[in-house]
Amino acid sequence: MSVTTHEILKLPALKGAKVIAGAAALDKIVGSVSVLEYSQPTMVQNEILQHINFNHDEIVLTAFASIKNDITAQCRNIELLATAGEIGIILFYVGLIVPTIDPRVIATAEQHDFLLLCMPKNEPNITYSSVITENYVRCF
Repeated sequence: MSVTTHEILKLPALKGAKVIAGAAALDKIVGSVSVLEYSQPTMVQNEILQHINFNHDEIVLTAFASIKNDITAQCRNIELLATAGEIGIILFYVGLIVPTIDPRVIATAEQHDFLLLCMPKNEPNITYSSVITENYVRCF
């Protein structure tokens, strides 16, 4: 069973999530969910991304923890993921880890029609696993 990004927004685990950018991607089919925790753009990360065969149906969960104060790196990650064919990211723990979503991050996502969803701000009790589990159950 396939679901669109618009349909996954109806899942209980995504209650309160807001579309910040990339609304054009709301009709894309989500086939899988992944997690990005080491997001420092380095030569190693670039090398890995060039050799991964992306399915072009993946949404990525992250808190940008390793680059929480590095707006340039956040934008670069969006560019890399969009170029690799990812649908978008669901950004967790805004206000707790990443202080705010910088307008440059939003503009970068918009430029690439890359979906940027923000989980409810300052909410420590919403976990990656709840989103992964509900997406898995819904899709399969």
